[in-house]
Amino acid sequence: MVDLSDPTFWIPTIISLIAVSLAYLDMRRRYAQDRIGSEAALAFMKKQRAKAYVRIHGILERHGVNASTTRLTLLTSDYKELENAVEDCYDILFQSTQEEWRNKKVIGGHAQQIEIEAGRFFGDILDHYARLDERNPYHALDNQ
Repeated sequence: MVDLSDPTFWIPTIISLIAVSLAYLDMRRRYAQDRIGSEAALAFMKKQRAKAYVRIHGILERHGVNASTTRLTLLTSDYKELENAVEDCYDILFQSTQEEWRNKKVIGGHAQQIEIEAGRFFGDILDHYARLDERNPYHALDNQ
C-alpha cells in the first residue's frame, strides 16, 4: 500500500502535476497564437482579393463590359494590361474566375487589336465585384 506520509510519493506526484499543467497551458497558448495567425492571414487574403477584383473591374469598366459580354475586342496594350492584372493575382482569385480565365480563347486579331472569347469571365468578375462591401476602402481605387 502507498504510504501518504512518505515524501518519495508526494514529490514526484507534485512534479508530475506541475509538468502536466504547464504542458496544458503551453498547448492553449500555441492554439491561440495559431488562431490569431490564421485570422490575420485570412483578413490579408480578403484584402488582396478585394484589391484584385477592383483592379480587374476597373480595366473592364473602361471597355463597357457588362455581365452578358462574352466576346471583347481590345487593343493589344489593353489586353496585356488585363492579362497582367489577372496573372499578378491569379492565386487569390476565386476558383470560378480562375477556371473562366483558363478557358478563355484568343479568337483573332492583328498587331493592334485582339479579340477574345472569355465565356463567363466578365460576368464572374462583375458578380464578385458587386459582392464586395461598398464600405470596402478598395472601391475608391476603382478606375484610378
